[in-house]
Amino acid sequence: MNSPRVERVNCTKSSAVVAVIGETSSTPTIGVARTLGPFRIPVVLHYLTQVNFTTKRGETVLFDELGDPIPRYAIVNWQRNSEGTVIVKSIGIYDASRKEGEEFEIDTNSALWAGEQHRVLYSLQNVNFTIRDKENVFFTKDGDSPAKYELINLQTFSGGTTKVVTIGYYDASLPKERQLTLNDSITCIKCPPELWSNDEKYQCVLKLVEFLSFEEIMGIILVLFSLLGVFFTIAIAVIFFAYKDTPIVRANNSELSFLLLFSLTLCFLCSITFIGEPSKWSCMLRHTAFGITFVLCISCVLGKTVVVLMAFRATLPGSNVMKWFGPLQQRLSVLAFTLIQVLICVLWLTISPPFPYKNMNYYKEKIILECNVGSAIGFWAVLGYIGFLALICFILAFLARKLPDNFNEAKFITFSMLIFCAVWITFIPAYVSSPGKFTVAVEIFAILASSFGLLFCIFVPKCYIIILKPEKNTKKQMIGLFACQLLGKFNMKDMFKGGDIMIGGIFPIFNKQENVLASFENTPPKAQCKGFDLRAFRWTRTMMFAIEEINRDEKLLPNVTLGYKILDSCASPTNVLRAALTLASMSEKNNSSLQCNPPPLSAIVAESGSTQSLVVAGAVGPFKVPVVSYFSTCACLSDKKKYPTFFRTIPSDYYQAKALAFLVRRFGWTWIGVLQSDNDYGRNGISAFTKEVESHGVCIAFVGTILRTYPQSKILEVLELIKRSTVKVILAFVPEGDLNPLMIEVVKQNITGIQWIASEAWITADRPSTPIMFQSFGGTIGFVVRKMAIPKLAPILKAISPYNESETGFVSDFWETVVGCRPLSSANGLYNSTKICSGAETVDYTNKFFDVTQLRVAYNVYQAVYAIAHAVHQVMFCETPDTNVSKICLPLLEITPNLVS
Repeated sequence: MNSPRVERVNCTKSSAVVAVIGETSSTPTIGVARTLGPFRIPVVLHYLTQVNFTTKRGETVLFDELGDPIPRYAIVNWQRNSEGTVIVKSIGIYDASRKEGEEFEIDTNSALWAGEQHRVLYSLQNVNFTIRDKENVFFTKDGDSPAKYELINLQTFSGGTTKVVTIGYYDASLPKERQLTLNDSITCIKCPPELWSNDEKYQCVLKLVEFLSFEEIMGIILVLFSLLGVFFTIAIAVIFFAYKDTPIVRANNSELSFLLLFSLTLCFLCSITFIGEPSKWSCMLRHTAFGITFVLCISCVLGKTVVVLMAFRATLPGSNVMKWFGPLQQRLSVLAFTLIQVLICVLWLTISPPFPYKNMNYYKEKIILECNVGSAIGFWAVLGYIGFLALICFILAFLARKLPDNFNEAKFITFSMLIFCAVWITFIPAYVSSPGKFTVAVEIFAILASSFGLLFCIFVPKCYIIILKPEKNTKKQMIGLFACQLLGKFNMKDMFKGGDIMIGGIFPIFNKQENVLASFENTPPKAQCKGFDLRAFRWTRTMMFAIEEINRDEKLLPNVTLGYKILDSCASPTNVLRAALTLASMSEKNNSSLQCNPPPLSAIVAESGSTQSLVVAGAVGPFKVPVVSYFSTCACLSDKKKYPTFFRTIPSDYYQAKALAFLVRRFGWTWIGVLQSDNDYGRNGISAFTKEVESHGVCIAFVGTILRTYPQSKILEVLELIKRSTVKVILAFVPEGDLNPLMIEVVKQNITGIQWIASEAWITADRPSTPIMFQSFGGTIGFVVRKMAIPKLAPILKAISPYNESETGFVSDFWETVVGCRPLSSANGLYNSTKICSGAETVDYTNKFFDVTQLRVAYNVYQAVYAIAHAVHQVMFCETPDTNVSKICLPLLEITPNLVS
């Protein structure tokens, strides 16, 4: 308590003086106060200023800020009593503590006035008599006579005369319901527009005025919902700002998200301008604010939708569309869309703005205060422009709803715009048919419902992840799930091992695909392949061996594990395309791994056939995925403009054609026939060979074209061509699988005496080099790549067994080819004629499959894997010059295939 400090002073053991009661007159009292004031004697000074009590006689005692009491006076009158003595008689009081207007109270009847005037005054106050026509005469307490009027009407009678006719009387001294009396007349008076007759039809009374006010329950509820929307919007904005650096906020332009939240706040606030008594400025504000804020809101949503669509368009090869939809272009589009609405509103306010209007036509007994839109064209132009943008936004969002994305915002935008459009479509009939203040309430409801729809559908799912599922708010989650959302799966049989970085592999493990009739009405069936190729299977094992060897190397990719995913192409361009797309997406789950988000793919080792490699390089090249081939020799693959990410560990056919031309000239073979496969490998190879030999006097007798998928009739046509020709030297620039049907017919018809020249694609293949084929193809000559040995690979190949639990796919097919039976676990309906293994079978290790001393193509596979590993090492690690120690410079998740290439 901040009361002044009061000290007590004791003098000669006397009692302390706590207060002094002053003199009766002012002058001595002033002197006393001035003398004793500095000594602060009144210890009760502070408490006296707060005194407020009632005496036993009912009087209130208190002091004002000046220390004065409340002024009270008695009003007295000098009178003479019955004895003739002059007395002072109290006839009233004055009390300043009473309410204003009630301070003065006097009994005038008991007052005595000079000259006895009080008697006349009293008599006049009580005058009340009747004169003619029974009219009362009296005075009110204010001295006024009661108001009485005659109600007249100017009427025209037959003959054209005009008279003033009395049609009623007004008497203010009567009760209200009887103050106006009308004569019984057939003529009625029309009440003014703002008045309406009462129930008795004898008086015009004011009409009730109706508008949506802040005081009524409906207005209060709508204001509360508006403020609730503002609160939610601000809360979401705070959450987004606190997590502005997280992937889910940064995705799809966080700047547009904050601008959308700002515009939604304005939308909620603009609904409040529709409540209250309409005025000139409020009518103009409510409609223009509504139109501009909603266009700003829809423009932001439209910008986000276009970004979603264009972001996926930008992933198409060679697309640079995102440069036209960057942050600057998004800001300009929002600004442009909003400025168009501003221009419409300016024209509307300039030509015919909204204005307050008293609608007295809808109700006869009510006046509806509302805002007239002024120009109906301007009003519907504002609404129409909002509807136009909303429709475009809805269509674009609907088109983008199925785009693969971890957090596809287009789905939520579609639903929000569906709510928005539904609200405003139903608003139009409700707005037209709603009476009075309910028209405004319907418009406010439409604003709030559409605003809440946009707020909750677009932002609440993000807030759910930010607050309740923070583990999903990561870049890995945002990017990783994209690879898991393919439109379909090929469900291809594979060999898989997980790792930090993956290497894909495509090999023709089966060399022929069953012909399947496609109806184009259903999904094509799974490819059925046949003709297990031991040589291609050894290539897959060489790749697996190389990866395991690198994983054990302490210098090459230390502390980094390479994994692999190997698929079968069936030597088919269709199937190899499926395999390439599967590896590029790395989306399908594997039995040995439960993870859906795969490690980074570094490169693909593919393929043996040039035709298949052309398919792979063409499919994954635009996505910057490197392809390293081990056996594709077509010179066409050297075109870096078409195949910028293609590499190979085998020489191009350009050099093989030169070598074959040299071979022909060396032995003087000037009259030869040629066979080519009906694909890029054969056509390009023969074309290069022809260019080399035609300038050296070598003539081409015929060119035969074959392919493994040709019908038997075409194979026989080529065979007849060989038999009719006189050539004794034939060059076959054909892969093994394409040549095999022709070789069988050559042996069957015992065609001998021909010197065959082989391309590297079949000169070392297993099937042509059999004793049966030797009788017709003995003495075949051709070029091959140098042979190399990988001694450590031998025990790996010999350890392959279907009874080994660690073995992956295709082992049962290998076992059937080598041993002649299938394990019981892999036997099914497709192998009814296959012998079931007993488990006691022995393997013939003299099979060429186990010979690792003369590896040619397998060694190319080995080289391809090591080339990829060294490229990844250079991407990930940087050498310290002083210590020659490698350290990681690039995290695993940031490695992309284009860095490896």
